[in-house]
Amino acid sequence: MSIEMNEASRSCGLSPEQRAAMAAWGGSASAHHAVHAISVVIGDEVTLAQLEVALRIALREHTILRFCIRHIPGFRSLRLVEADQERQVKILRLEGEADVADFLRAPLELQRGELLRVAVVDDSDHSKKLVVAMSAIAADRGSLTTFVDSVAAALKNDSPTEDTFQYQQYMEWRQELDADASGSVAPAYWTGYLQDKQSWARPKLVYRAAGDHVPSLRRIRVSRNVDRAIVLPLAKAAASGALSAEIHLQTVWWLLLARLCGFQAFAGGWQHDCRADYEIMRGAVGVFDKVLPVVVNGRGDEPFSLWLSRMASRAHAHIDAQEQCPIESLSEGHHLAVGFACDLPRSANVPGWKVEQLSGPMPFRASAVHWVRTRQVDYGASCESLALFAPVTGSVACAVRIAAERGPSASGQRGVRVVAHRHRTCAGSAFRLERAHCRLWKRDGRSAH
Repeated sequence: MSIEMNEASRSCGLSPEQRAAMAAWGGSASAHHAVHAISVVIGDEVTLAQLEVALRIALREHTILRFCIRHIPGFRSLRLVEADQERQVKILRLEGEADVADFLRAPLELQRGELLRVAVVDDSDHSKKLVVAMSAIAADRGSLTTFVDSVAAALKNDSPTEDTFQYQQYMEWRQELDADASGSVAPAYWTGYLQDKQSWARPKLVYRAAGDHVPSLRRIRVSRNVDRAIVLPLAKAAASGALSAEIHLQTVWWLLLARLCGFQAFAGGWQHDCRADYEIMRGAVGVFDKVLPVVVNGRGDEPFSLWLSRMASRAHAHIDAQEQCPIESLSEGHHLAVGFACDLPRSANVPGWKVEQLSGPMPFRASAVHWVRTRQVDYGASCESLALFAPVTGSVACAVRIAAERGPSASGQRGVRVVAHRHRTCAGSAFRLERAHCRLWKRDGRSAH
């Protein structure tokens, strides 16, 4: 009994974001399979011994990765339990894609404190790849790149920041917000916004021919680059206090989908990382992102400037109230049929390191969660890239950077390429002509067929 009491005193419940992530992956029974990963080309100069030292330093910097996740007597749900001693993480040596696939499929022993697994892959071109698989219940995908940044900094002999924001601090702050919710307008905001959620519909692309059905398990991967001439002005505008690139790109995405749906109202999901809103939280590891519902409702004869101002107003209101959004109760719903996520470029710790692969924003399940993602993935080089994540299911056909399964059909591939091309073209049109009319999208739609 004393052992159980001691363990309970060293434990705490999961955060709302962690519980929502666990629900998205299928619940506590599937928690050990909730794994996402990052693969980084690191060259051949770094030795295994150097990586092991850097890994230990990075683990000390981010204390959430030193916890166990397991059931505790007297509690119904999984809990975070502080480990008795520092856990040693060994770096595995892998050869070939088959080894990497097995490495990524293997479940994590969360109850024993295995929240991440690390491997090095020797490539045929005399370079190495660092592969980190991390529990999606302990940390989000933004944390994968943050953790790699910490490893890279340790390799440069940069001392870890003593005041690195810890996820436990975030959890305490969230508890304080919930306890003081009576004095906040955020709960009322979400009550009003969600009152019609039972009537929300997922987008149905009207250009899909009847009977041209694509099985939901099929995935297509397409990539389209966004010109620097588009991205750099957006970055400068954001730096000057104007609307962010995230809002611009998201507005274009929702407007494009609305046009393909015949401007019928639908709901989508915006996966937002609150670390972008709080300077103190940047560089932290944990589950900070959350899926906020967005109802898209507008007319085809409205100018782009009106769509943009409407999206900006809604985005700012969502951000102001994001901590009070009932994300756990929203883990199912039509707003998860299509979504948007945006990560801004990061500074590079080691020139020459390059992110080769990074898991998509959300897990794909039978209910077909599918997303749009914009990501800077090049360490030490200036490269702006746009990646849209979405499904090929039933009435929806649009995807970028999603692994193909079961050989998708040629018609599905064409649909994916068309939508990816349209988003890039629409983005360019919108950013060159601030007050562009929606006929720009209509004209682009005719030329794409």
